[in-house]
Amino acid sequence: MLVALNTQGIHVLLSERLPSEKINALRREMFFCPGCKEKVILRSGAIKIPHFAHRSKSKCDVDSENESKEHLVGKLQLYSWLQDQYLHPTIEKYIPAISQRADIYLEDKMGRKFAIEFQCSSLAFDSLEKRTIAYKKAGITPVWILSSTWLHQKGPHEFRISPMIWSFLQTSFVLFYSTIEQTFFILHELYPFSSQTVFANLTKKSSQIFSFTQLFDLSFPSSSLHILNCWKTKRSGWKENAYRYLNPTSTFWQAIYRSRLSIGSLPNEIGLPVKGMQNLQTSAVEWQFWIWYDCFRLRKPGNRFSMKFIQGHFLNRIRKGNIVVRKFALCEQNPYIAPSNYIDFLVAIGVMKNSDESYEWLGFDQSIDIEDRIKRAWQLLNKIN
Repeated sequence: MLVALNTQGIHVLLSERLPSEKINALRREMFFCPGCKEKVILRSGAIKIPHFAHRSKSKCDVDSENESKEHLVGKLQLYSWLQDQYLHPTIEKYIPAISQRADIYLEDKMGRKFAIEFQCSSLAFDSLEKRTIAYKKAGITPVWILSSTWLHQKGPHEFRISPMIWSFLQTSFVLFYSTIEQTFFILHELYPFSSQTVFANLTKKSSQIFSFTQLFDLSFPSSSLHILNCWKTKRSGWKENAYRYLNPTSTFWQAIYRSRLSIGSLPNEIGLPVKGMQNLQTSAVEWQFWIWYDCFRLRKPGNRFSMKFIQGHFLNRIRKGNIVVRKFALCEQNPYIAPSNYIDFLVAIGVMKNSDESYEWLGFDQSIDIEDRIKRAWQLLNKIN
């Protein structure tokens, strides 16, 4: 930690820029943890930035994590970033009511309270949820920022996101920060292909031109055709190779077999990128297959059904464990957004039509240019000219 109390009860802040003479002078003083009030040790060296640390047998609950150099540097950089905006932040503020210490705390001119947390190490979902709930109960809005080292790009618009990173989703984006570049990375317009593979846009914002208030007023352009093209390439590759690693005893595989289909012959309307898919951990091909299997497989042109009918079957698959809903700690989950948008996509490509508050199944001639219809539907639904 970077802040400790001296014997007079005054908060002392360490920084990378402290001269060696100042460090040596501080070594002769005694310091205490602002949370548990235990005595702490000042540590510094050639490869370490100055910081305070508890003794090895400390029982402090507030300072339970070993901080990396990146975390310490990141806190100082974000603290300076907020100071430059005249927001009067407090670094490592201990909040007695919830026994938590925020990396950075601030109150804006409107009296709103914020806790900025720079997360560099792995954090269990339960811990993230517990800390987030505690902040909210105390009337504090938590702002979680992940280290950019967690951001793994596999190709154009393709990223690998671990289950932990998904838990940090903030409505429609995940926020990262690089201490080396002093730049924010915003991953947005997320279309997960599988549990850990996602197609998305990445926007970079230098801390020199990006403000704290802009975090709460983010707007992004509509999803580009580049994401759709990358998605279609991934889907084609999946169809060609999925048989190598799919478990033939799985419920999904068995249902494909009962449908007298193969992976390669799945209908083209299965595996489409639609908004709201971040709510589902199950791959897009699988959850859309279950909708097709339960609701459309035996339908004939002219048959009608309601959205309630589709949602009922969708919920049943969730209950059976065939479709898994993703858990979030920072935003609300709504698993019904994805299937609703999926139906809108099917209407746009002509598989069905909206008719008197219900849907009429039209079927689809697989010989026509489905890819062109998908492209035009994508442009229509995303308002791309």
